[in-house]
Amino acid sequence: MSDYGDEFVLHLANGHTIRTSTFADHPEGADYVRVCRPDGTELAYWDSEEWRDNPQLVIGAFLGCAAAEPPEGLGNGLEAST
Repeated sequence: MSDYGDEFVLHLANGHTIRTSTFADHPEGADYVRVCRPDGTELAYWDSEEWRDNPQLVIGAFLGCAAAEPPEGLGNGLEAST
């Protein structure tokens, strides 16, 4: 478990994950979203006030970060097929 407690985790094809609070913890809606590398290291974090105040900037940064290739040596978390 992370410092954030239980999280909903969405695994992306490039190995990154999108993480947010669970419905059980926040039934009123997500209060943050973050993008993590395949090893779990946080790349970026946005809270609900940030995306309320500047949605175009946040969604652009969020999608760019989520789509980025992992740094050299971290791989994408996927096994190559032989």
